[in-house]
Order: sequence, then C-alpha cells, then structure tokens
Amino acid sequence: MDVEKSKQAYAFIQKEMQLHQKVCIHPQGYSMWPFLKEGRDSVIVKPLPVSSMHRGDIILYRRNDQILVLHRLHHKNKKDFFLTGDNQTKIEGPVRQKEILGVVTTIRRKKHTFSRFHPLWLLTSHLWLLFRPIKPYIAHLYHKIYNKGE
Repeated sequence: MDVEKSKQAYAFIQKEMQLHQKVCIHPQGYSMWPFLKEGRDSVIVKPLPVSSMHRGDIILYRRNDQILVLHRLHHKNKKDFFLTGDNQTKIEGPVRQKEILGVVTTIRRKKHTFSRFHPLWLLTSHLWLLFRPIKPYIAHLYHKIYNKGE
C-alpha cells in the first residue's frame, strides 16, 4: 500500500476504532505469509485494551506515522510492544501504545472464519513465534517442495 492510500485508510480506521467499531482489512504484502496471504484472506480488526493483547495476537499499527502494518505480538512491556511478521526474523520495536489501532479478532479465508481463540490459530501462532529464528529455512524448504513440479 502506498503512503497516500495508507494515510487515507488510517484516517478511516482510526475514526472507526475510536467509535469502537470493527474494520475489515484485506492484507497486502508478504510479511505475514503463510498465515495471511494477500488476495486470499481478510481480517476483522477490533479496538481492544492493550491489557487484553497477548503474545501471538496480530496487531494493526501505524509505522512511522505512515504505513499500516499487521504483525504478530512477540512481547510487550509496560509501555512498548515488540512485533514480528510471520515471514520475518527481525523483531520490530519499540512500538508505542499510541501507534496501535487494534487487534485482529477474526480471519476470513474463502468460506471459513477463524476466531483469534481458535485452537489451530493459537497453535500456529505459538509455533511460528517459537520457530522465528529458523523461519527462512522453513520458507526455503516449503518453496522447494511446493515449486518442485514447476
């Protein structure tokens, strides 16, 4: 998403979050691949108190007052959040509470809907964070197997 579109989306999302409304977002890019895939998935983001956000949750935040980002919560302290994309090894942060817009509560994938409390979502979230240091090797192996017939 370019910066101008992101600014427009931010204004709309920020307004909806202040009204405690849910917002549907279609993720773009590959930082949350394979959990979220552009063109396949949409997510519902809801404003929640930071006290109810936990390791593994997918957080929507605004990076550097410009780009909207969906990344997974790696850890937090009293005032800062540290996040990572599922397709990344780097931990981003500190992200300030004021930059956080909401948390993904639901994923829509084709005809299926998954809550953030779905057992498969929870298992995948925790495993993916655990495997963070070796994700590039997992992705390479996946591509090698997946693209074998091409």
